[in-house]
Amino acid sequence: MGGLIFSRGDNALNCPRMPPSIYLKRRDEIKEALARFYHTVATPIEGPEKQDYGDIDYYVMQKDGLSLTDTPNLAQALNAKRAVETGPNAASYALARSDEDPNVYVQVDVTICESVRDLEWQLFIHSYGDMIQILGQSLRALGLIFMPSGFHLVIEEIEQASRTGQNISRESSRLLLSQDPDAVMSFLGLDCDTYWSGLKTENQVFEWLCQGSYFDRRRFDENDATNRQMSSRARAGEKQRKEKRGMYIRFISKWLPLHEDIGLSPMEIDRNKVAQVAVSVFDAKTEYDGRILALKRRTEADNFWRLVRDDLPLNKGEKISRALRALKRWVSFDNGMPSITNDPGNISEGESKWTACGLNRAEAREWIRSHWEEAVLLEKGFALAKREKSTKQMDMGEVEDQEQ
Repeated sequence: MGGLIFSRGDNALNCPRMPPSIYLKRRDEIKEALARFYHTVATPIEGPEKQDYGDIDYYVMQKDGLSLTDTPNLAQALNAKRAVETGPNAASYALARSDEDPNVYVQVDVTICESVRDLEWQLFIHSYGDMIQILGQSLRALGLIFMPSGFHLVIEEIEQASRTGQNISRESSRLLLSQDPDAVMSFLGLDCDTYWSGLKTENQVFEWLCQGSYFDRRRFDENDATNRQMSSRARAGEKQRKEKRGMYIRFISKWLPLHEDIGLSPMEIDRNKVAQVAVSVFDAKTEYDGRILALKRRTEADNFWRLVRDDLPLNKGEKISRALRALKRWVSFDNGMPSITNDPGNISEGESKWTACGLNRAEAREWIRSHWEEAVLLEKGFALAKREKSTKQMDMGEVEDQEQ
């Protein structure tokens, strides 16, 4: 959080940045206090050569049967001046920086992790200062991203479809690959032993990052063609990193220019090839192929119904929508062949049945042109019956209210 939650707004508290001596002292003291309430209490590896700190971050796991986990109770136990919940499993507390100066505070952020794997992942993505921001920027163009939930592959075809107005969420393009730091580092060609043995200086962190198999210095050049194709949200994130993250800024503005031979690649790394390697290494190919197939069917269905809309001799949106609902609700299939039914079906299921029926697209559209009016009559009756039932229920409710 950067230590800014309590130092802004009305009744702001004095939460200045801490020198390493105070940070380390309070980090260990508060960790000991938190250990009374949580099964595991851990802090990320600090950024090397860091001159000051804005807050203290803890990642914890609950003890079985522990009742003292809600924010107000923990705030009281820690003697916090203030506390605020920052998420479903996270809260920030303002604690006195020292007994000698009780009017100076330190912001303490506590995140409850759901499992050991989750705890390990949170510590990994928050360790060594801006390490994960640098690594993330170098991989984003390949569709590889770091999130609190894990290391993900952004499926390019689904991502593009979500940007072109199709009824597809951007979240569906993100395929979870792993929450295992060692597995992720190995996949990226980064040495795990070096990471765990400790990177003592920023220079060591930068050198370690650049040894990765997919590192390309062009990802940090705002004039690079690939970077210009980033989404507006990604560009905004990059702008924010350049403004607020000192280690990140030093990497791109000072360190990279002094190491012109690092991260040079004669050609672009193929994103699709990286995706195929990733889903194979992380055993995610079945899920990957399933999402690609679902996208293909979704696209085929959208194209089919777009043609059907054009085929119907209707010029009002409401009437067209009703006709489409009717064709999805009042058409059943026997051995892949359509027929009008008097039993209403599920609209979403009806939509998928049309795309899987035994007729080719031209035949299906011809059948619809011949039978759509029958389906619409049934849909009108269905809607009328629903309205009459709703009106009757409302009338009965009014009568009951009068009797009471």
